[in-house]
Amino acid sequence: MRFVGLVASMALVSGVSVVGGCDGGQDDGGEGEGEGEGEGEGEGEGGGETIVDIVVGSDDFDTLEAALTAAELTDLLSGEGPFTVFAPTDAAFDLLPAGVVDSLLADPTGALSDVLRYHVVPGAVDAATVVGLASATTANGELDIQLVGPTVVLDGRVQVTTTDIAASNGIIHIIDAVLVPGEFPGSIADAVAASPRFSTLLAAVGAADPAVFTALGGDGPLTLFAPPNTAFKELPAGTLDSLLLAENQDRLTKILLFHALGSEVPAAAVTDGAVLESLSGDDLTFAIGPGISVNDNNIQAFDITADNGVIHVVANVLFPPT
Repeated sequence: MRFVGLVASMALVSGVSVVGGCDGGQDDGGEGEGEGEGEGEGEGEGGGETIVDIVVGSDDFDTLEAALTAAELTDLLSGEGPFTVFAPTDAAFDLLPAGVVDSLLADPTGALSDVLRYHVVPGAVDAATVVGLASATTANGELDIQLVGPTVVLDGRVQVTTTDIAASNGIIHIIDAVLVPGEFPGSIADAVAASPRFSTLLAAVGAADPAVFTALGGDGPLTLFAPPNTAFKELPAGTLDSLLLAENQDRLTKILLFHALGSEVPAAAVTDGAVLESLSGDDLTFAIGPGISVNDNNIQAFDITADNGVIHVVANVLFPPT
């Protein structure tokens, strides 16, 4: 397991460094549990409290506080700024695979600094600005941004849950999972478990034959087409509850295996009209233009890499032929 990403120099500027615009075609409704955007204390400067003061004063950011201290970033984020920080809660850190936080803390100015800097954008970027962006330049690389219904989604797997907490030197937006520059430090199963956006998918995997979890957590290589919570919400009433029943485990298992390939297929390797066999034994057909679709379902986000393969996020649940 590893973190990928160069340590960018923190040559911070007053303006916002961003690229691109909002893609309205990626709006599929609100996200899953804990979803949507709550509003913080409002935009602009927040009294005399710096970003670090707010983190230290909150009961929700103990791990973030410890990480910033270990990485020697507290002085920087107490400085003039302005900065925008996407702040993961303690619960977000708890979702990481066992041992990852300890491993990061053991390399405070290396891997830990890389991860923390990926949460920091130079400039004060409020929610009204964020929703119009396709990406933002952090202190350690490009961060993908999507507006999916009312929810801002970062890198395909992290949801913004509270926005515009104003500090004297910038803005904090709270997120429900830890952002990772490069490869997720674990398997595809670990990446799904670490992202509340996929909590329904995780529940489905838990109800399916154990072979599904074994495959997603195995050596790979694999490709998973992961439906977020919103995809399951769009199913006809009662469909999900029925699939989660023990007597329908075989059907649920087949559906989940239909979302996976027994090889690693990044977006760049997909060709128009390609037909690939899924782990269920049924074929998946790909089309290009505009965007990429699989079995006529749009792929919303691409190339979430893990140590045993890659995840693409699909707008809808895929069903194999009956």
